[in-house]
Amino acid sequence: MPKKCPSDALHKYGLTQYTTGKSITELEIIYAVLNNPSMKSHSFFYFRDPQALKDVPAEIRNTIYAETEPENIKKLDELKENIRKSGYPVLESYPAVCDPKAYDRPTKSYGRLIGLEAFGNSIEQQLREAIKAEHSLPEAPPLELEEDPLIAEKNSMTSL
Repeated sequence: MPKKCPSDALHKYGLTQYTTGKSITELEIIYAVLNNPSMKSHSFFYFRDPQALKDVPAEIRNTIYAETEPENIKKLDELKENIRKSGYPVLESYPAVCDPKAYDRPTKSYGRLIGLEAFGNSIEQQLREAIKAEHSLPEAPPLELEEDPLIAEKNSMTSL
């Protein structure tokens, strides 16, 4: 490690990032998930289909959706490969398309990814299954055998 950390690197990456060469996100994934077997049923990874970005204008794609620095692209590819090899659930290549007429609130401009409904449904299903497994829930909710007290009170008042 150098005796003095360049101020621009310290500002941009923080001391831990500067000394490890890893992003905060990568460090969080490694520490909190990949090195923690108890997270196996609590962590899911989703990788977007690279083709989803082909119609995104370069200025938006390169500032919001994609890494442009060759060294960072390599690091991201390595992280994704480590995640794939980890045995954690990975949803590969979820689809999306760019709609140049769709307003994007964060950038206050037009052009954003759409068509994420199937992706959202996949996440919902995966989370439902994980919650059912975590809490040993049955496939279907149990039938209520007792009448809800609020409904019973309402019914007694309407019968007066």
